[in-house]
Amino acid sequence: MKRFIRIWSALAAAELAGTLLLAGCPATLPDGYEPNDTLAEQFDLGTIESDDPEQSWSATLSPSGDIDFYGLRAVDSTSIGMPMTGETFRVTIGLVPPQSAEARNYDLYLRDTTGSLLAQSTNPGAGEEEIVLTWVGTVGFDDSKDFRVEIRAAGDDASATPYLLTVDVLETSP
Repeated sequence: MKRFIRIWSALAAAELAGTLLLAGCPATLPDGYEPNDTLAEQFDLGTIESDDPEQSWSATLSPSGDIDFYGLRAVDSTSIGMPMTGETFRVTIGLVPPQSAEARNYDLYLRDTTGSLLAQSTNPGAGEEEIVLTWVGTVGFDDSKDFRVEIRAAGDDASATPYLLTVDVLETSP
């Protein structure tokens, strides 16, 4: 069901952008997160707690050569469990690139705060990208983590049609 909702949201955003373009708007429409073209300029998405529902944002890779960086903090919001026992967390980052006539091949990268690559999703074509990263913590300690998300076009595949970025943080074991 989540996948259906994400694709539906991306198609709705693409349809809205297409309507704006037909109304005479320019082909390059910077979104409200710009400038976010470097790790230092990353747009802060804030904190996402482990018991929050999936969060989503819509933005564009436009003009050609645009790269988007976002920062987020995955927060250990629970302290339930036997102190000093292990607990496991999972962050899922999803990307739905523009679809239909504006379909584009975008790639997704997950980095730490220094820019070191933790994971990537570089599927061919205009399909969804997804990164799932887990880490182990200890009950009674703050096991929150800071991440940087990078979105870039494969090649020179920019579009004024929005993509959809999703983030979900779960504690997978008590």
